[in-house]
Amino acid sequence: PRDLSDPTLTWDQLGNVPYRRVPLASPLPVSTVAAGTVTLAAGATDGGPVAVATLPLFRGFPTLEIHAGSVRRDAVSLEGLDVVRLGHAAGASLFVVVTSDGLLAAYDDATGDVVLGPTAVVKEGERVKGADIFREGTAILTEEHGVVLVEFMG
Repeated sequence: PRDLSDPTLTWDQLGNVPYRRVPLASPLPVSTVAAGTVTLAAGATDGGPVAVATLPLFRGFPTLEIHAGSVRRDAVSLEGLDVVRLGHAAGASLFVVVTSDGLLAAYDDATGDVVLGPTAVVKEGERVKGADIFREGTAILTEEHGVVLVEFMG
């Protein structure tokens, strides 16, 4: 059991109701830089599949690999995409890729099949500043302070 007097835990408010965030596990490394590439990793919160995006800094093209248990799915090409965020939407069983120019793509977490090809979700000309992937969707913030919410529906 976790010691709830841990000073790293914080109290937050939801309306008039206080609640405490309790970290249950350490997250996967978000990114690493080595040998001329940037590697982004995302994992299913239930200990399921893991996706790894490899983004070359100089030559080659980005790829996405999905690993489910000991099975590695064929790499998916992310050629031409400037990946900002890779994450897992557990409620929809998808790995989600968000690019700097506002494209969103989704891949089945078990097969690696494309569920949603790169689709524009921000206004033309806007750039993505950051994105978070949640259980049922994605929140995207643009450099122009726009917000885009995407919900994955069954």
